[in-house]
Amino acid sequence: MNTHAKGARREREFELILKERGFKTFKPTWSRFNKNKDMFNTFDIMGINKDKLVFVQVKSNKCPASVIRKIKKFKVPINVEKWVAIKPDRKDWIEERIY
Repeated sequence: MNTHAKGARREREFELILKERGFKTFKPTWSRFNKNKDMFNTFDIMGINKDKLVFVQVKSNKCPASVIRKIKKFKVPINVEKWVAIKPDRKDWIEERIY
């Protein structure tokens, strides 16, 4: 399976989950001039509602420790949350807030 296509599908799925929860979402588009489409080279999706702003890194199956360390290093204000959303094959989403 094409891992780029699988990752893009997982990002779209989680973006819909956020929208169902009342978030407005933003996901940068990929271009051939910018190979890394992640926000701040770390996050795939940004969601905002009336209470908070969230940055989300979406992964399939597992999240490497190096990614968790990178997210932990990223400083945000108190009303901003950092999440990792993992979708294991044939299982439900796992969502984890990173402090």
